[in-house]
Amino acid sequence: MEDINFREVFRETCYIPALRSLSETFTARLIRDMERATEAFLSPLEAFLGLFLEHRERGNIPAAGRLCLSFLRTFMRQGKPVLLAEVYETLPFLEKPLMSCELSGEWMFPGWEVFREELDENTRQQSLGRYVRSPERRSYEAEAVSILLRQLAIAMKYMLRGLEYKSIWNRLSAEEGFIVSCGEYMDWQLPLLEIKGDVDLFLCDDGTDLTFRRFKGLHYENKQFGPRELDDCVFRDCVFQKTDFKGTKLRNVRFIQCVFEDCVLEGAELMGSSFLSGRLRGVSFKGCHLMPWAPYYVPATFKWSLLEAVNWTETEIRDDMFVDCQQFDV
Repeated sequence: MEDINFREVFRETCYIPALRSLSETFTARLIRDMERATEAFLSPLEAFLGLFLEHRERGNIPAAGRLCLSFLRTFMRQGKPVLLAEVYETLPFLEKPLMSCELSGEWMFPGWEVFREELDENTRQQSLGRYVRSPERRSYEAEAVSILLRQLAIAMKYMLRGLEYKSIWNRLSAEEGFIVSCGEYMDWQLPLLEIKGDVDLFLCDDGTDLTFRRFKGLHYENKQFGPRELDDCVFRDCVFQKTDFKGTKLRNVRFIQCVFEDCVLEGAELMGSSFLSGRLRGVSFKGCHLMPWAPYYVPATFKWSLLEAVNWTETEIRDDMFVDCQQFDV
């Protein structure tokens, strides 16, 4: 008689169905309550950053290089998610933080208690409780937390954009080299925001990191961006004429009040990018990647923009990607 691997049975019949339900609930409720979650996240974070900058400007603490937002599993077991905010001078976790504070994370895991109940109920129905006991089931819960936290970190990247509309942004943007990251305590960290200095895209060294850069009021004509990786950059009030973005990585990039004329973005990666209050005329998006694709949380969006003679051949688009836009075929 073939031996039964009860842990594999538990994973397939108890854990995976419960995790799938949790993931669906988590995503739906986070999207539905994004505005409330953003406010719940940014308000205490803004207060903490304000206190940090106040001490920094007074010279009470040295210049800092990193703010880590770390999820604490111990609080999760108590049903009270918490983010530990720690400011480090250089290396996170390997030195004593300059400042630290616990931020409430009650908004972070919608559907978590239902998941735990479903996991226990599935175990009871499959009569697997004697083989996979409660302490071991808690390890599966830890795995679920890690999976959801990586999704949540991407969402927090979009939430952090709200800081740019706060009075604290001008003070924070002066801290060149400052990084905000999120992850698990003493473990992985995903960068959410980086404050970087100015750079010329076409005069910098080949090895220059171009992600998280900001460009304002620039005019690009007859330029070829090629395979540059410009993830999380912001272009504001820029003009692009007869410019080639074939194969360029533009994930999570924001084009704010920018003009595109006779440009080619064929095959460009634009997941999570946004075109806001812009004008696009004679632009080809043939074969572009616009749809969500892990770890990019949202599709490309076009808001309050004018689009004339735009080519969408071989590119998947949806109606909800266009908000208050005018489109004309010339």
